[in-house]
Amino acid sequence: MQTYDFKDGNGPVAASQHPIGGGWVASTATVEPTAYVGPSAKVYGNAQVSGDAWVYGYARVYENAWVWGDAEVYGYAEVYGNAQVSGNAWVYENAQVSGYAHVYEDVRVYGKALVYGNAWVYGKAQVYGYARVWGNARVYGDAHVYGNAWVSGDTWVSGNALVTPTHLSGLKHPVTICDNRMEVGCQSHSHEYWVSKGKAIIKSDGCTSKEVKEYYKILMALLEQHKKKLGKSLD
Repeated sequence: MQTYDFKDGNGPVAASQHPIGGGWVASTATVEPTAYVGPSAKVYGNAQVSGDAWVYGYARVYENAWVWGDAEVYGYAEVYGNAQVSGNAWVYENAQVSGYAHVYEDVRVYGKALVYGNAWVYGKAQVYGYARVWGNARVYGDAHVYGNAWVSGDTWVSGNALVTPTHLSGLKHPVTICDNRMEVGCQSHSHEYWVSKGKAIIKSDGCTSKEVKEYYKILMALLEQHKKKLGKSLD
């Protein structure tokens, strides 16, 4: 019986080299004969790779992750936890998809991006750079989330949205504005909600009356700028 050490803390375990590509596959994992596992790629734990999916480069698929359809995972990318990557989705470079995240259809996740939690990324969306998508967030359509942007909670980003972060000196939390929502720290609400309830939210964060007035003015200015780009108004 052949064994291989996947360097996951379990030491050498029963494994074999996949007939298509030669990559190591633990006996506990499942890789269909139609899938490709490149010579330096690894599939272990209870992971599954099926359909015409490709795992290559130095990529790793492990734990209970599932890669299927025509999906590709390559470079130094990792898919793990209970995550699923399917359709024509590509996860590559140093990106990671984990937790219960779903990445599917024609999505591209790359750079050092992270998609995790219960997040779904689908359609032709792209997540890249150092971006993070997590929680119950949904990113879809032709949306791009990039740079150091964080999309979390129940936020939905769709259409042709471009999401990149706005960091304000003097503010406690990063600010991310999407087409229909604004996220400040862990507070994610519609634009309209921020207009009507923003002062109360800022005050609940322990700010003084002067800080509430100042920060609210800054947030409204950012929202107005974003709306102008879309040809809209806060009125």
